Amino acid sequence: MRLEYLCIDCRSLRDNYSRPDLYRLISNALSSSLDKLVDILRRIKTSRS
Repeated sequence: MRLEYLCIDCRSLRDNYSRPDLYRLISNALSSSLDKLVDILRRIKTSRS
């Protein structure tokens, strides 16, 4: 799954730039978009059944 690669990229970003605020910003954006994606998938699943 590609999510694992995203997590690794975030970690390397944090290490390279040593900017925890940047890391937090990116991880927040990722997690919020993941939540939206899961929500959309749930709606599709419930509307079909």
